[in-house]
Amino acid sequence: MADQNTKLINGLGVSRKTKHFVINPNWNDQKIIEEMAHTWTNKKQIGNKESLEIKHNGIIHNTNQTNYKSIFSDGTEIEIFFRDTDVDPISGDLVNNHISLFAIIKT
Repeated sequence: MADQNTKLINGLGVSRKTKHFVINPNWNDQKIIEEMAHTWTNKKQIGNKESLEIKHNGIIHNTNQTNYKSIFSDGTEIEIFFRDTDVDPISGDLVNNHISLFAIIKT
């Protein structure tokens, strides 16, 4: 189900929304994996967990969202939104422990 905003890396779909997340066009798949790992490893939680409701196939599911700030190795600031449960934008399935969005922070 990959589309123009989805990149398959090691068999996993990495979906991006062009308004929010830009992958450096000079990065190869290995560099993208390394940058995502770097960003996740160096994340700092901002604020408290938020309780949210999401709808999937007409059913309301409760989830928690935790927001983080981090950086790519080049210093680009990133926000990460992590939900305990979310709808995968690629498969449409309900999934656990989902990184919903990496967003570049404009300075």
